[in-house]
Amino acid sequence: MRLQGVKISRLLPLLAVSATLVVVGPALVAVLPSTEGLAALAPPPPVLSVVLAVRLAGVRAGDGLSGVTDRDVRSRTGPARIIAIDAVSHQATVTVDGAVVRRMPVSLGKPGYETRSGLKVVMDRHESYRMRSSTLSVRSGPEAYDLVVPYAMRLTDSGEFLHGAPWATDRLGRVDGSHGCVNLSVADPRWLYEHVAVGDPVVTTGTGRPTEGGNGLGGGWNTSWSAWRAGSAQLKSSQ
Repeated sequence: MRLQGVKISRLLPLLAVSATLVVVGPALVAVLPSTEGLAALAPPPPVLSVVLAVRLAGVRAGDGLSGVTDRDVRSRTGPARIIAIDAVSHQATVTVDGAVVRRMPVSLGKPGYETRSGLKVVMDRHESYRMRSSTLSVRSGPEAYDLVVPYAMRLTDSGEFLHGAPWATDRLGRVDGSHGCVNLSVADPRWLYEHVAVGDPVVTTGTGRPTEGGNGLGGGWNTSWSAWRAGSAQLKSSQ
């Protein structure tokens, strides 16, 4: 069986509807085609065999560039770890294969520095990380900062992280107050650091600010299928 070039080894119940299966790090998610962008995430069975059929032989990729060979890439998924962050309730929920394994209070970006909603993925992990407001073009004044934070996991190229914020204890689970990052207690991001892998999805809802299509490894999943196809070198070459 093939869906958008992906052959799967067994039929999933969720495939009763048309869906695109995508692998994000060790997790497999289903993107239902009902909206302009990410429609839904559904956890797969604990292990799934995947064959990505890459058919690039003779495909033009630009001036003087074309594919040479076809290739089948075989892989197996690991546990489906998904971090869901709800800006309304100020809570983050971690699920593994659909089962809730941890809940944690958070504080997101304050007005003017809103955290982005949408699908992101963990890009890298740091036991400690220096953060400076100069990366946001803020070099002085009350919004300036230069901090070393514990257990930081990057989510976007623009500088959103999940990280420990011991100074923010009073607002966790209550109000937003960061410069765009997801603030947590020290214990919760330490647990994430020990259990989450690069590539795990982080899905944020309720902030009113969308994630840009090119912002980080997960940015592309926030681009509509029609817009994605419009940028296809193959489709352009056939026009």
